[in-house]
Amino acid sequence: MFNNSSRYLSLSTKELSALPDKELINAALLRTENRVSRFGSLRDGINTLSDSQKIFYVLVCFQTEVDNGGLCQFFVNSTRALAPFISDYLDIIGADRHKTLFDEFTGKYGIDLRDLSSFAAEDKTEYKKQTGRCPFDEFDKAFYSLEPLYISLTGFVRKHISEF
Repeated sequence: MFNNSSRYLSLSTKELSALPDKELINAALLRTENRVSRFGSLRDGINTLSDSQKIFYVLVCFQTEVDNGGLCQFFVNSTRALAPFISDYLDIIGADRHKTLFDEFTGKYGIDLRDLSSFAAEDKTEYKKQTGRCPFDEFDKAFYSLEPLYISLTGFVRKHISEF
């Protein structure tokens, strides 16, 4: 994915904007990840990002977690700290169907996005228990049927290219 990592880090805004969509997303992710990873905690690292970088990075984390293990995995892993921002950020990038799906699911099952500590799991057995709390497979199936967030994120990054 990051075969051009050193090149991506040194690109000017003009060079970034000339990249094809897939490369632009890879470059934006590498550049934001590079900043976030310098800090001991996810939250501290994210707080160093500009508003547009933060929106991009949080939604990439969300998309990645859901793609790799579903919404339950997003809530179980440390990325759950990002959950309170998902709905607003989906709205900002114009991912209306994703936002509706997320809001309706979390609302229907009374998931308090400000406190997901009860989702913490130390091992596979605890994780398996978490997957039974709600019909996460329903959310995941509906999410996978939507266009990938990367489509909306590409337009968002292009619109805010100077921040990347």
